[in-house]
Amino acid sequence: MKRRVGLSAEILVTLFFLLGAALILGGLLVLRLVESSLIDERVRHLNNVSSYVAKIIQVSEDDDSPQMKIDYRIMRTLNRDDDCEGIWLLDNNLQLVESLGGAERLEVDALQARRVILNKASSQKVVYSSILDYGGETDSWAEWYVPIVHRQQTIGVMVFHYSLDRIRSQLIFNVRLVMAYAALYVIVLIIAGYLILKRNVIEPVKKLMTVSNDITNGNLDVNVSEEGPAEIYQLAQSFNIMIMALQQANSDADHYIKSLKLANSHLEDTRNDLVRSEKLATIGQLSAGLAHEVGNPLAAIIGYLALLESQVSSPETRDIVIRSQKEAERINFLVKELLDFARPATSSKQVVNPVDVLEGTVELLSHQGIFKKIQLLKDLRSSSVVFIDPQKLQQVFINLFLNAVYACKNSGSIKMNSVCRDSLISIDIEDDGCGISDANIKHLFDPFFTTKADGRGLGLAVSQRIIEDANGRIDVRSQVGHGTVFSIRLPLYHEKNADGLCN
Repeated sequence: MKRRVGLSAEILVTLFFLLGAALILGGLLVLRLVESSLIDERVRHLNNVSSYVAKIIQVSEDDDSPQMKIDYRIMRTLNRDDDCEGIWLLDNNLQLVESLGGAERLEVDALQARRVILNKASSQKVVYSSILDYGGETDSWAEWYVPIVHRQQTIGVMVFHYSLDRIRSQLIFNVRLVMAYAALYVIVLIIAGYLILKRNVIEPVKKLMTVSNDITNGNLDVNVSEEGPAEIYQLAQSFNIMIMALQQANSDADHYIKSLKLANSHLEDTRNDLVRSEKLATIGQLSAGLAHEVGNPLAAIIGYLALLESQVSSPETRDIVIRSQKEAERINFLVKELLDFARPATSSKQVVNPVDVLEGTVELLSHQGIFKKIQLLKDLRSSSVVFIDPQKLQQVFINLFLNAVYACKNSGSIKMNSVCRDSLISIDIEDDGCGISDANIKHLFDPFFTTKADGRGLGLAVSQRIIEDANGRIDVRSQVGHGTVFSIRLPLYHEKNADGLCN
């Protein structure tokens, strides 16, 4: 895997190479121009000095031929100020007359010396290799051939040999100084550039990375500071627009998920209704079969037992017959309940006040002693009406009261209250009994489900069917050890041209 370096490292390396190369190349170019200027200026100066020295050569005319002689003071001056390493004085035949500061013999360029004598003009030879030319010569020197003219005749040649090493050494020192300056300048520029880039580029990019990691982790409640240069500002602005788009998309997704959950809940309710319908259809078929197969023989048995009772004189036998009649009547009652649960509801609905039906049911059960040890608490203040069969509504109330008394173990309290809200009347019957577990509450309205030892499991199923047939709903909420609340919600009855009232 290729290893990535940080943005700051790449910027530092790039700045180092670019600025270093630019400064070094610029410095070397300037040194090259300065070097050329210094050599040219040095050559002009030495040319003037050589011409002047040649002109002041001492010439004696004691003999027929003039004699040339060098002034030593001039030599000392040249050696001190102009790096002159030697002066050679030659006659017309290129024979050495005198030498100062150099070798006794000089390898004279005869052709060049003859040309100087004939032309009466000085000539120069410069050997210098640039400090940038690492493959060139390291020796640097210059030679001048200057004619000695006496009475308009050339009587000799004077050769000057100068060293240019001092210029070369100075330039090499300057090169090193330029390199050190360039390195220092590069370091300063890199530090300054890095600080500027860190503030304007690196820090905003790190903030973008932090926000990006937060978004990856699911946190969309973030925002990028829109600061810095134009490009960084535009990038941060685009990033914030992207965050807002993600927030909107997330909100739309949440809304869509909620709608899916609602649709799924509706589908679940529909599925439960279908399952309940299938159960009811099965019970209906079973009830029809029982009514056909059991009804007629059971009626005959009950008739035979009644006839037998009238003809039996033995008390023991009569007791057995009476017990048999009771059990047969019990079977007959169960068959009728199954038939009532299975057959379609007959249309005997009317406009009634459910609170009046509830109070009538309480009065009926009180006379039978069901509420003997039960405390009844009422908060019934509604005078609204509903459209339902009053006998079946009373059957629902009876089933709920019987369950509440059973849950209270014949000792406790039952609260009743009614409230009218949003075109619905809600009647709650609450007990403080043992409560219902979550496992049982899911099957509470299933036919034949019961927790009673002698129960048949049809009371709540029949009650639910009666309420739903009136376009209402029955709900239950319970907590084990704290009691149970059954809530009946029925739509209010509205006249054709009048609204129902809630008091």
